[in-house]
Amino acid sequence: MEDRPAPASPSAPTAEPRPPGRGLPLALGLALSAVALAVWWRPADRLSGTAELAAGLLLAWLLALTLHLARLAASRGRVAAEAGRRLDAESAERGRAEEALRRGEERYRLLFERNPGGVYRSTVDGRLLDCNEAFAHIFGYPSREALLAQSAHALYADPVDRATLIARLCEEGPLLNVEVRFRKAGGEPFWGLMCEGLLAAADGSRTILEGTILDITETKQAQEALRESESSILSLYNIASAQNLTFGDKAQAILELGCARFGMEIGILAHVEGERYEVVAVRSPGNAIVRGAVLELSDTYCRETLAARATVSFAHAGGSPREAHPAYSSWGMESYLGAPVRVAGRIYGTLNFGAPDPRRTPFKPADLEFLKLMTLWLGGELEREIVLLSELGGLLQTCDSTGEAYEVISRQGRKLFPDLSGAVYRIGTSRSDLELVCSWGESGPIAGTDLFRPEDCWGLRLGREHFVADPAVDLICRHVGEMVPLRYLCVPMVALGEALGILHLRAEPTSDARDAVQGAAASLNEARRRLAGAVAEQTAMALANLALRETLRHQSIRDPLTGLYNRRYFEESLEREVRRAQRRGAPLGIIMLDLDRFKRFNDSFGHEAGDMLLRAFGEMLRRKVRGEDVPCRYGGEEFALLLPEASLEAARERAEELRLAAKGLQVAYQDHLLGPITLSLGVAVFPDQGVSGPAVLRAADAALYQSKADGRDRVTAALQIAG
Repeated sequence: MEDRPAPASPSAPTAEPRPPGRGLPLALGLALSAVALAVWWRPADRLSGTAELAAGLLLAWLLALTLHLARLAASRGRVAAEAGRRLDAESAERGRAEEALRRGEERYRLLFERNPGGVYRSTVDGRLLDCNEAFAHIFGYPSREALLAQSAHALYADPVDRATLIARLCEEGPLLNVEVRFRKAGGEPFWGLMCEGLLAAADGSRTILEGTILDITETKQAQEALRESESSILSLYNIASAQNLTFGDKAQAILELGCARFGMEIGILAHVEGERYEVVAVRSPGNAIVRGAVLELSDTYCRETLAARATVSFAHAGGSPREAHPAYSSWGMESYLGAPVRVAGRIYGTLNFGAPDPRRTPFKPADLEFLKLMTLWLGGELEREIVLLSELGGLLQTCDSTGEAYEVISRQGRKLFPDLSGAVYRIGTSRSDLELVCSWGESGPIAGTDLFRPEDCWGLRLGREHFVADPAVDLICRHVGEMVPLRYLCVPMVALGEALGILHLRAEPTSDARDAVQGAAASLNEARRRLAGAVAEQTAMALANLALRETLRHQSIRDPLTGLYNRRYFEESLEREVRRAQRRGAPLGIIMLDLDRFKRFNDSFGHEAGDMLLRAFGEMLRRKVRGEDVPCRYGGEEFALLLPEASLEAARERAEELRLAAKGLQVAYQDHLLGPITLSLGVAVFPDQGVSGPAVLRAADAALYQSKADGRDRVTAALQIAG
């Protein structure tokens, strides 16, 4: 469209145009009036009165006519001027409209061409009318001309989709954000997000389609990857939270999940130490690789993973330097995905997947993230076993007695082997029997096996772990009884070269025989047996240390001859019990005892006989006291006894009982009976006979000497001395 010149501004003065013929009526009137006036004024030809009157009237009419014509001419001039002004305004408005339309068309074209999305226009019957370069690029055509030569139907992955969309347009109106599968120039499909509407053609019919398309293939792939990841993460969570699965079961399920997720045939959880690559769990078609297999690290792609200390992946090893790798040359492993497994901050091994076929596409970032998530869980679960094992060792080291240690072993055994029943048997001091000291599990210890001989266990006889995988084939220990478990394990507990007992683990049968066999196989796999060996080793060392500590402690607080507490322990106990009595406001009784004329036994029968008599008296004293009482050999033939919460009367009665029991004590030595013996005893009570432990002890000792002074074989209370 040609540009029109812009009209002048309304404020500028303009000359009013004179329409053609505007002065003709006025000139004619004036001419006629002049002729009439000349005729009337001529003297020679002066007319008659009547003629003169007619001429005057004619003159008047002519003057009126002239005036009318002049007014008419002025009115027409104004109308013509107004029409001219309107015409000029309309012309200027039309020029502005045409300029705006031109500029609008330019802006639309700029938007059309510069839109990052594909913009197109076509007919309903499939003829492409126009498109921008982005549209051609989205569909993989070298130029818009090449694309416009195609039919619109050829752009759809399924041409039926186009007919469906046109039907929707006619029914619903413009379509917004519709996801459609299209086809590129090379034939590969892709996803597009389309907005489309119907426009009117030149003839007024609504047969023109106009719309935009955005390539959302990456978004769709990301959404699909997210759905896959969500599904995989949910599956991983279900595996990790399953209460009825062992670690081995969970590791196997994770390998199955990984193979399905990554499209790989082989999955391996490996433990790596130096150049030793041990298969802990494996998923391999036809069991080509088995659990427990040991390989050289250099024969696997995992060396590259551990060297990088990060995830390593490739879709095709052929045609690359990896062709010379043993994993490719020997096993033909084309594709690989592997990542380190860290336990407590240190690399434990790898989780890796492989396949003999190359992948059509590289691994996606979501695949690498999911593999990392699996390694984190496996590392955490492995760390949990290590933490529990470390916790077991720490708790055993803090135990004060073997009784406490047995309680710790039982509780930690439930955590370490939640799906197994277990027991610990300890070899007695005679080394002729093993005694049950603790157990755990639903079924508890095997009935009738609280005590058995060392030769009844193949583990002790062989000096190593004895594992029964098939009761019909393997040697059965006699101590398991008649109800032989589906699988069981006996691990000797050895410390400092000496067998201390066994750790026994067993898988119990269930109602479903097939499930029972599979469950037993999983619950006592090689990894669990290694864990059992570590538990047995820690337990043995802890029990040996406890036995040594108890021996040293016994030697430090016990009298070696009588087995009673010694004087040092008695004095420590006296201070402790005095403080306790003060807190509770309770009495504390003390009895001092002395064997009368003990020197006569030594002189008559010898020191060996005297020692036998002292041992027998010490044994009798242990039998006669309460659990909270503290009996001790105070020195030589003198003994002392602490009686918590005993009044003076109660302490006196206990002293009398001991005196009478000593009279009935008979000790056989060679051909003689040593006895009877008599006792002299002194009794005192805190705080009545002293405000401190030593003061009460001195009061009881003074009462003892009073008994001896009064003729021996009697009980004297410190109160009587004061009286």
